[in-house]
Amino acid sequence: MKKLTQLRQMLTENHLINNPDSLQISVKDGNVIPLTNEKLTYSYRYTFCLTLDEYPLPFDDVITHIISWMNINQPEFMTNPTLRQQAIRFNAEQITDTHCRLHIELQLTDRIRVEKSEQGLTYHAISDKSPDERYFE
Repeated sequence: MKKLTQLRQMLTENHLINNPDSLQISVKDGNVIPLTNEKLTYSYRYTFCLTLDEYPLPFDDVITHIISWMNINQPEFMTNPTLRQQAIRFNAEQITDTHCRLHIELQLTDRIRVEKSEQGLTYHAISDKSPDERYFE
């Protein structure tokens, strides 16, 4: 699941994580959806759970970066009004006057294409395309 690594990298590169130990990542409610076509292709659908301990208040900066990342990497959740309602959820527990424990849940998908060869199976993450890009294929 490439998006787990991409999200961690985005948070680190944008200095949203000062202490790597304050970040916890997990996946829940995952399922695998085989796609019906000639090639072996499937999709992971899951809830990505991100917890940031002692995150500075307000947390608008991390939410803004996540929305930007979702627009690029999970466009169907951001362009569909129904899906967008549930794409990003959060809970915050105030720890001090200036910090909170922030728990964010994102609805994500990763599509995988499998290729068979004499050497065995190779797995390729399929990049997400915006609905506009799919229309012109």
